[in-house]
Amino acid sequence: AWMSAVGLPAFLLYAIGIPAVFGFLLYRNKDRLNEPQTLHRYGFLYGSYKDAVWYWPIGVHMRKLLVVIFITAIAPCGVGIQSMSIVLDLGLVHIAHDRSKPFRLPLLNLLESFSMLFAAVALTASTAIVGGAAVKGDIRVQTSWWIVGQTAIFVGAIIALLIKAHLQLPQGVGAPGSLLGPEGDVALGAGAAGKPVAPKGATSDTGTSVVPAPVQQQA
Repeated sequence: AWMSAVGLPAFLLYAIGIPAVFGFLLYRNKDRLNEPQTLHRYGFLYGSYKDAVWYWPIGVHMRKLLVVIFITAIAPCGVGIQSMSIVLDLGLVHIAHDRSKPFRLPLLNLLESFSMLFAAVALTASTAIVGGAAVKGDIRVQTSWWIVGQTAIFVGAIIALLIKAHLQLPQGVGAPGSLLGPEGDVALGAGAAGKPVAPKGATSDTGTSVVPAPVQQQA
């Protein structure tokens, strides 16, 4: 009883209430996303995403919430049903992600796609490990090593992409073939200062044009 008394209000507050407030704030300011004042207040919520998909952070939260629900609410149905439900959730979200490419940086779109694919494959393989007595011990060991190898490949791919993006920084944001993309100046912000940078064409409170500083070429 006490778990329900504590858990239900916490669920409503943190899992539903806070994202609902964030969604309301983004919806109310969806036509002013590039204004410096809006960027300063709420840029941490949507700064990495394209303006057309300002709502995407809320969708990401709902995806994670569904995973938690699948793990807890349908536990009596067995590991297989849990895993397949999560894989279905990841598959549908991956299709939407691939069509929308919501991040300003192509690098982040790639990393997000890789992470969802990896999670889906790893969950499917893990089901074989805990699938019951019908699964032989040798198959479980081989599957475990396969998951370890896949994880190593995934981590290696992430490191390679990050190194490639770092090496492309001197070329300037938006260079042809760059993983930083044409809107990288907005997504990357103002560097160590942590202040959001308005996209080209935006105006400040004083009416002056706000144009991100170009990346200096290395000598």
